[in-house]
Amino acid sequence: GAYLSKVQTIFKNETDIDSLILLNGNYQFSDEFALTGFGYLDDKAGTSDTATYGLTAAGAIEGFNYSLTGALQNDYQDSADRDAHMINAAVSTKVSDVKVGIGYSYISGGSSAGDRFNTLYGTAHAFNGWADQFLVGTTSGTLDGGLQDYYMHAGTKIGKATIAAFYHRFYTTDTRANGFNGLYGQELDAVIKYPICKHVNAMLKYAWYDEGDDG
Repeated sequence: GAYLSKVQTIFKNETDIDSLILLNGNYQFSDEFALTGFGYLDDKAGTSDTATYGLTAAGAIEGFNYSLTGALQNDYQDSADRDAHMINAAVSTKVSDVKVGIGYSYISGGSSAGDRFNTLYGTAHAFNGWADQFLVGTTSGTLDGGLQDYYMHAGTKIGKATIAAFYHRFYTTDTRANGFNGLYGQELDAVIKYPICKHVNAMLKYAWYDEGDDG
């Protein structure tokens, strides 16, 4: 566990908070299965405090790696009523020298701010597409339409280079204030990494987002 009074973003901006309590516990049942429980008690200076509790089950079965996370977010300290939730599920395996996988992410939305899950201080660029179309909404809890992310990926090594590609389709979970409910859009991401020397790697990333008809 940990107790924090400040948070520094990836841009090195410091945010003062009343307190942030981080709780984490893990138990390895076997080589093929582990269970992790976590809790984040976030007391901000205003009224957007949150208490987030969740579980992650991860392991391997018959050559397939899997991870399943579920979390609930409730009101805490000075916040108004909150009842939000999220789910992440992913499965991957290797086919010859190519790693392939599929995944699903659900971040609740709703007409009330208390229904919208807030991903807090996570490195959101790593999730839901590298074009960062939903980064602000998910990290601030302002995405009224919520987010469903269906994705697949493949990656391999060619010589010293590592390459990977991801395809996403993004949907709402709830009707937005403007009446939209459906496909936000789709996205294709690609990356190539190459080691220059022992402590230096070169990386090139590409992201292409195609907005849906009403997204």
